[in-house]
Amino acid sequence: MREVKIVPLGESANMLPALEKGIVDAAILATPARWMARKMGFRELVDLDELRIQVPYVGVTSLKANVKKSPETTVKVVATLTDGIQMFKTNKEKSLLVMKKYLRGISDEILAETYGYFTSRTQKFPYPSIEAIKTALEILSDQYPQAKSVDPNEIADLSFVKQVERGGLR
Repeated sequence: MREVKIVPLGESANMLPALEKGIVDAAILATPARWMARKMGFRELVDLDELRIQVPYVGVTSLKANVKKSPETTVKVVATLTDGIQMFKTNKEKSLLVMKKYLRGISDEILAETYGYFTSRTQKFPYPSIEAIKTALEILSDQYPQAKSVDPNEIADLSFVKQVERGGLR
């Protein structure tokens, strides 16, 4: 069996350039970087979407103490996030302009593909994925065995999203 060396590259924006420069032989790329890599001639080895594996790569978190101390701030954050999702899904032109600004060098084709990908997968309300939390706990359990005993439902507090969905404190 061949050993694999894991190279810490920091943030995800470093992955594609490292792959392109030959610093690494493989990388876990999020959308749209994986499509950009494909256009550059790289082959996708595993498509986690196809396998229906939910991976936690974006989330909003806070300490329980902060939420308990200031629940109205938590509701405001969730409400603002919900408003942003609504704007993203309903104002394609503005969304594409913002995406193009932050995804420097992206082609119009991949930009449009990325917008379609995320608008179809983004929920109207930002409920956390219990499946993604389970995946994170499984990954963490290699280094922290106690993660196996954590209930993902204990980590996610759905009450604030439910409150915003009902129209509370907006």
